[in-house]
Amino acid sequence: MFVVDPKTDEIAVKEARKLRIPVIAICDTNVDPDMVDFVIPANDDIAEAVNLIVNNVIEAYADAAGIKMQPSNLKTVAPKREERAPRSYNNNYNSNYTPREAANNDAPKAEKPAAKSE
Repeated sequence: MFVVDPKTDEIAVKEARKLRIPVIAICDTNVDPDMVDFVIPANDDIAEAVNLIVNNVIEAYADAAGIKMQPSNLKTVAPKREERAPRSYNNNYNSNYTPREAANNDAPKAEKPAAKSE
């Protein structure tokens, strides 16, 4: 049995375990992975992630079983990230700021008192 969120379908997972049906599930951080036989660690809250994982599981099962599947309408392709321009840091964010080292170098240095000789 394949389950997207074992916490939501907890009754179905418990029933499958009683009947000794193997459970494959997408487990988020809020799920006890001991309830599941085969854990797929992923975020089950994002529809694109769930679609991507489910489609891969379906394709793997179909290939192993020798089933020809029609292309799915739900097939999701991970979006490509756009290249970002490098960040430019504005070093003039506070014109009154003086680094501590520079402030200490400009200040007159106090002389150490001479040791008393007896």
